[in-house]
Amino acid sequence: MANKYYYLISSLPYLEFDKPPTINREWLLDEAKKWLTDKDLNIFKSVDVDNLSMLSSDTDIIKEQKAFELALRKDLKEARIIKRDSLDEKPPSQVRDIFLKANPLEMEKALLKKRWDFIEEIDLDYHFDLNALILYCMKLMIIERLFSFNKKDGLHVFENSCEVSYV
Repeated sequence: MANKYYYLISSLPYLEFDKPPTINREWLLDEAKKWLTDKDLNIFKSVDVDNLSMLSSDTDIIKEQKAFELALRKDLKEARIIKRDSLDEKPPSQVRDIFLKANPLEMEKALLKKRWDFIEEIDLDYHFDLNALILYCMKLMIIERLFSFNKKDGLHVFENSCEVSYV
């Protein structure tokens, strides 16, 4: 039987996509160290939404998230190629709305929302176990990224890295 972490999970604050988190991953890891078994803690520490390498130690839920992310990135690549090469062909429906955004920041927010929605959907199937904690951590990572954006700094980097050609 899988370990259950009723107290830890019930003590975590509710996360909302458009609201800054009241905790961070460091705090979450410190709390997890108090409650998780060594095996579960090692798995929990390895959670990283940006690491797409499939590992034999990955749990099914981590593999599912990585598969989703790989498929999303494949669709993004295909959409970029279509946008560059064809006026008639439409990008994959999963990412079509992202390419309608006004600027790169809005596009990134839309991508983060897609990731969030995927996790929210599968989160309904897990309660008080390691998988629930992993999904919570993934959502926290997404929110931390969302609220790490600084429009002024981002615009400065964008302007310095892009050349504008006036023909």
